[in-house]
Amino acid sequence: MEPESSTMGLNAPKPNLTEQQRIVQKGDLLVERFWRISEDYHPDEYDEKRPDPTASQALPDIEQVNLKKQSMDRLHSILLPLLGRQIVDLSKLSDPIKIRREPDATFELMFNKLAELEPTLEQLRSEYYVLFPEKIDTPYPYDNNDQHLEEFKTFRVRSLGDRLMVDAILNAISVIDESRELLEQMNLCIKRHRRYRKIDIDRCRKNILESTADTLEGIKTTKGWLRGSEFELIQHHWPTQIRVFDDTLDTLSTLIDPPTNTNEPNPTIQPEQPERNHLSEPVLRMARLSRPIIKLTRLFFHKISRRVINMKQLPVSVGMSSFVLKDLSDSADEAGRIFQRLVKLLREVNNNEHEDDEAISSPFTKISSILECSFETYLFYVLLYLVPRLPETGSFPTQDSFNDWCITWHNLFYLAIENFEHAASMLDNPE
Repeated sequence: MEPESSTMGLNAPKPNLTEQQRIVQKGDLLVERFWRISEDYHPDEYDEKRPDPTASQALPDIEQVNLKKQSMDRLHSILLPLLGRQIVDLSKLSDPIKIRREPDATFELMFNKLAELEPTLEQLRSEYYVLFPEKIDTPYPYDNNDQHLEEFKTFRVRSLGDRLMVDAILNAISVIDESRELLEQMNLCIKRHRRYRKIDIDRCRKNILESTADTLEGIKTTKGWLRGSEFELIQHHWPTQIRVFDDTLDTLSTLIDPPTNTNEPNPTIQPEQPERNHLSEPVLRMARLSRPIIKLTRLFFHKISRRVINMKQLPVSVGMSSFVLKDLSDSADEAGRIFQRLVKLLREVNNNEHEDDEAISSPFTKISSILECSFETYLFYVLLYLVPRLPETGSFPTQDSFNDWCITWHNLFYLAIENFEHAASMLDNPE
């Protein structure tokens, strides 16, 4: 698509107008340009404008792969960095102080920047069509036999599409929309977008800055999914999910040692009616023995995280299938859900709200069995796929040191599970 001339309509002869009327007339042209670019390049429109994939699908597989590799290279090295620079430039221009001080010059610069930005958005859309020639109507399963596909495994490609569309391009479109909205709020145009809403100008400026930061972070994330090692990609959501472990430990600490209510200087204590948040001795023992399991789980994820292991020394593909990658990617979230269920179960048993048709210990042993089985699998993945890629000497951790750590961790985790299950069995016969 040929970009419009940056001076199109801005410097054209106009009838005798006041200075304010002339600025508003330019504002109308600029708002229209903002609006059209947003409409044309919004990700929601991608499927409607998708070219016929027949031609690309007719190419030999090796050529399709090469085209996609070239597209990923262009996105990583050229287009995404270019998008970031252009969005930052537009954000700097979309400043109410700058616009009020020099409306003519700022409008001209904004028009020029949009003329640069539009071809970039066009090229980004074209590269998206190369990587995703067909519309994806429903999520496709994670393949258990695609180890050979290197950077084109389902796990990477599926998330890459979301990162590119949502984290990078959609946030960039938000900057465009909010820059247009700023002009509307400043009454520098007559035409209003059909979704116009009255908001504070300072709030509008803050939205622009936030969306700019989100765009830059989205570009960084997308570049990671283009070139990052699979072992780094599986950790994308771990930081948020691992915080659940800390929250659970805090909850357990409160249950084990409830805080004293200092707001009531003379609390009325009725020994014959104990507070329900105080744990019985058997449940208290279970709560205490839950903590080593959670702490060891947190340690496991920390040890194989990017904070400890230099991911740059790992290849893009470490030999795992998409099914295995997805399993590891979800592992922290699954563990967090189990620990939340464990806390809920402790409260239910303490308050005699558990199911009467099964032994009290049964749900606890189910939880411990799931954890033991899951982490046996995760540890196997680490030993099979990660450890052989670590350096044998020199760097830390080395293969030998990591193997030793895994053995120690496994023994401690198994002991914690064993102690937990022993305490659970005593719930059925508390006497």
